[in-house]
Amino acid sequence: MTLYWVGRADEAVRHATQAVESARASADPSFLLYALQHLGLSLSGAGRFDDSLRAFDEARAFGRTCGALPLLARATSMSVAPLMSLGDLDGAMERAFDARELAHTVAFEPALISAGIDLLMIYARQGNPGAAEALLAETAQAVQNASGWHAWKWNMRLSQARAELALARGEWDDAIRAATQVIDQSRARHRPKYEALGLVARARAARRLGARSAAKDARAAVKVGRRLADPAVMLECLIALLEIEGTDAALDGARQAAQGIVAAVSGEALRSKFRAAVGARAFAVATVIPPPGRIVHLHDKP
Repeated sequence: MTLYWVGRADEAVRHATQAVESARASADPSFLLYALQHLGLSLSGAGRFDDSLRAFDEARAFGRTCGALPLLARATSMSVAPLMSLGDLDGAMERAFDARELAHTVAFEPALISAGIDLLMIYARQGNPGAAEALLAETAQAVQNASGWHAWKWNMRLSQARAELALARGEWDDAIRAATQVIDQSRARHRPKYEALGLVARARAARRLGARSAAKDARAAVKVGRRLADPAVMLECLIALLEIEGTDAALDGARQAAQGIVAAVSGEALRSKFRAAVGARAFAVATVIPPPGRIVHLHDKP
């Protein structure tokens, strides 16, 4: 998990794979459940989406079989990650609600908070910030009360959710303030993923205000994104740069990133959702994503 948090997803996958193998040999159910969840998250961060979904499916099935409801809630909450990366917001929302229901049943606060923050981001990305109001107050209070666990991580992710909700409401100054908190928190904690996402949110808000800092933040986001193995974050950074500067280099980079992502997804339904999600933000990028039923390899001409 530490390697995943600091953006070294390929190393995280290697260690998580070893952990799963050790857990299977040990016949320790809780160890295996933890290991599968961490493997699924690391695989998602490395852009190996099919493998990630399989790891999470195994974790959730095993959690149900052995009746470990708190860990099942945690696995269900973590399994939102690859779906959000692929733009399947309906599927991500369903998983987040399932995680919260399980967490409520066993009073497991970590999964409740994590899935709540995921839902806030989903509402923002759906352009439905009004639906988040009650949940935002509830989740913010829960994060404030959380002195242990991963309170630092929740505060950072909650700030990102606030920034994205402010963007969805057209409240540009609020978005800049929240995004700046994300950037500062992520730099202090060495979380490049959220540094990149925070920079993207601040760049988009600054662009709406006509500020020159928009391009600077977008270029900084791309620079951070290049250090990550996460192609979904890199794509988001490049789309933001494309929105602001409109260069051929940004377009070509975004197209390459999108093609790489879709090549790692075998399910036609998920490929279709990804194509639609990219098309809603950057039509010129989505034109090179193959429609369902056909895969275009990276060396093919768009």
